[in-house]
Amino acid sequence: MFVHLLRKLLHKPAPLCAPFSSALCIFGAGSIPMFFLLPVLIILGLSPALLAWALAAYFSPEAYDIKPLKMLVVSFVLSLVIGMSVNIELESGMLSGIVFISVASFALSCVLIPLTIIYKYVRLRLAKNA
Repeated sequence: MFVHLLRKLLHKPAPLCAPFSSALCIFGAGSIPMFFLLPVLIILGLSPALLAWALAAYFSPEAYDIKPLKMLVVSFVLSLVIGMSVNIELESGMLSGIVFISVASFALSCVLIPLTIIYKYVRLRLAKNA
């Protein structure tokens, strides 16, 4: 049965699209501009979290060595994991997903900044005592 279904899918006639517009066939005509605009919107959405990490790196002592881009990636990945695990239904599609990722990564950054500083402080204290 599975082999029959696989053969049926493989021998299915191609949609009426030219080979050069395969992205148009896959995503639909209206989502092509949004597909190319998505990275720009994600970067703009993550800018408040990047600003928070950059300020934390600027105002923290040099011994703590906070890397803003690395920690931004950590908060971004955690916000994606939270969004997928909660399985929220977004009413306005991709744009509300970007807003959710932006707000979640900023909130996670605000929580992770003090935790990172405390961790680095404790680690330096233990290294000093050893």
